[in-house]
Amino acid sequence: MSSGNVEIVRATYEAFNHEGRERMLEFLHPEIEWDESDLPARRPGIYHGHDGIVTLLEENAALWENICIAIDDIAEGRDDRVIAFIRAKGRGRNTGVDVELASAQVWTIRDGMAVHVRLYLDREEALHAAGVKV
Repeated sequence: MSSGNVEIVRATYEAFNHEGRERMLEFLHPEIEWDESDLPARRPGIYHGHDGIVTLLEENAALWENICIAIDDIAEGRDDRVIAFIRAKGRGRNTGVDVELASAQVWTIRDGMAVHVRLYLDREEALHAAGVKV
């Protein structure tokens, strides 16, 4: 795997933070699977394709204001995987309270696009899924 895959993941977060969902979708395969089934809040689930990503973003926007993703660490995993330790920051739309959620995402990149992303709340589980020895 090349470090180009890490840069694709970075660019996707940057697009999310600064350029809008249309630009973000350019880095995601049209049939992407985005798995947030372990998430304890919102509506955990698996989102499919660009339509699923738009639904996910709309669900998040209904709950959060000023959402931003900060990358704490990012590294290559085994095969076509990238692991990113991130913090989603924003303000609760209904509460006005600042919110921060630390998690890890394991991305699978093929032919320059993300084909699968899975969110993990457990660091060790994410490292294992990315094929990184602990």
